[in-house]
Amino acid sequence: MLAWAAGLLLLAHQRDQALQAEQQHNAQLAAQLQARTGQVIAGADQALRQIRDALRAGTPPDLVRLAAASGLGKALVQLSLVGPDGHFVGSSLDPGGQQTGPIDLNEREHIQAVLHPPAGGNADAIFIGKPVLGKVSQRWTIQLSRRLVAEDGRTLGVGVASLDPTHFESLYRTVPLGQLGSVALVGPDLRVRARVLGGVSQGMGSDLPANHPLVTAGWPPSGSGVEAHEGADDATDAHIVAFAQVGSYPLHVVVSTASTEAFAEWHSLRNLLLLGGTLGTLMLLLAASITTRRLREREQVSDEDAGAAYPVTEVATEINTEPTPGDAEVPSAKD
Repeated sequence: MLAWAAGLLLLAHQRDQALQAEQQHNAQLAAQLQARTGQVIAGADQALRQIRDALRAGTPPDLVRLAAASGLGKALVQLSLVGPDGHFVGSSLDPGGQQTGPIDLNEREHIQAVLHPPAGGNADAIFIGKPVLGKVSQRWTIQLSRRLVAEDGRTLGVGVASLDPTHFESLYRTVPLGQLGSVALVGPDLRVRARVLGGVSQGMGSDLPANHPLVTAGWPPSGSGVEAHEGADDATDAHIVAFAQVGSYPLHVVVSTASTEAFAEWHSLRNLLLLGGTLGTLMLLLAASITTRRLREREQVSDEDAGAAYPVTEVATEINTEPTPGDAEVPSAKD
């Protein structure tokens, strides 16, 4: 029993260590990935501010040059300028708007959110929309939009940076998290901007499941943290989730690993100890059984020996009481 108790205590300690190590690992990954993601978001936001500065100076912004100078490469699909009336003006793919024409973009979420912000909202805040199929680029993009405001408060238009979500997915695929592990870029609306599950891009545009701990705890979370919980990420297994906010932007990087994969070494140790303990217990029981049987056999032999000794003694006693043939009877004085 003491051996079993010691083994169970060792297993519990090893599991706690494995859990802490996985939590720390996921938290570090979330922090690193948010930093890499934040570099792209900040670069796109900087380009939008440069469009605003050009308009404030009364100079038509050179969208082609600004896109090239952003250093975002293929992550940036295009930079666009939308007029204060919500109509397309031009982009880095169609600078003068001749190919596209003044199409109406007022129904697009990322335009409405900044041209008509909710009461009490920050008119200068950046909006990061869910993935949409671009009318101009004909590619799935994440739209970053910012209302461009003059120094006197007038609306000069809307700047839009269209980012390629596969750029983030390519980054997230470099992190080995197992077949059930995932990395997702999630906005305040619970909508997934980019996601990799088991090394495969999937789930872009979907929502976090209702049983996700970051949903049940109240989304969006503040800052960074780690959660261990049951059932998330399309799996019924327990997952260890770490999250980190992307700079000061309304985005979070969520890293999740399955406990079955995270605790694979612990499970092997547990199975080995249980097998060894079971075999050891069986051997002890077998040894105890053999010892008990031998003791009983010895007791039986001792009882038989004791029983056999009694008749021999009785015979010997009878023999000693009879006269020997050579002894003559002593005559009495009468004779």
